[in-house]
Amino acid sequence: MPSTSHKLLKVMAVICSWGAAGAMAESVYTWRDADGGMHYSDTPPPAHVNYQTLELPPPPPPPPAAAGDYRAVLDVAERLQAARLERERLRLAREQAAVEALQTRQATAHGDDAPRYSAPWLVHPPPLRPHPGPHIRPHPHPDQPPVRRAPAPRPKTPSPTRAIVD
Repeated sequence: MPSTSHKLLKVMAVICSWGAAGAMAESVYTWRDADGGMHYSDTPPPAHVNYQTLELPPPPPPPPAAAGDYRAVLDVAERLQAARLERERLRLAREQAAVEALQTRQATAHGDDAPRYSAPWLVHPPPLRPHPGPHIRPHPHPDQPPVRRAPAPRPKTPSPTRAIVD
């Protein structure tokens, strides 16, 4: 039993052959063979087969060549150009309306055009660091070894055994 796609393929072949056969012949013969398969042909089948004849209408005559084809093409081109120009004009009008609306919104955004001032900026001077004093040295750089200084000499104190004479 042939599948649906095979049937469709056969029908498509018949339709295509009708177009080719229509120019040559006006009748198509159909019959079933012993296996149940359907056949289509423009030639008569063998004599022992029961067949049907399908009469096809003659193909339509080709349209006459119109003398005004050139003018028709020009008319279509002119209509297309006019439609394009109309679309362009409408687009420009929409853009102009959008620009005018934006300008109107910007003009009315400030209301009465009163001068507006922002809050003043308060500028503070940088903080001053107090001077460390005369005996304080800055810390040495971490990469340098510490400097060892000799201890300062002690002040001499008067001995209690010696008297101060004036």
